[in-house]
Amino acid sequence: CKGLIPERNEDVLGFGMSLARTGGPYRNLVDDFSDNESVYELYYAFAVSKWLVITPDLQYLDNPGAGGAPPASGIAGGIRVRISF
Repeated sequence: CKGLIPERNEDVLGFGMSLARTGGPYRNLVDDFSDNESVYELYYAFAVSKWLVITPDLQYLDNPGAGGAPPASGIAGGIRVRISF
C-alpha cells in the first residue's frame, strides 16, 4: 500500500510471507516434524528522501529452521536502511 499517510506519497506499507518445505531425506534424518518453516513480515518503508529509505519491520517465524518436535515460534524485529547514490 503506497501513500497511506497524507503527504507521504512515497512511503510503502507491505506484508510478505514465505514458506520453506523440507524434503523426505531431511525429515528422515531429523524427525517427522521437521517439515516446514513459515515467516510472515509486516514492514513500513519511510521515504526520507529520494536516496534514503528507512524500513522497520516485524517478523513472525513459525517453526524456525524447520526444527523438530515440538514446533517452536518466535518474533523478530529489525530495521533496513537503503542508501542510493
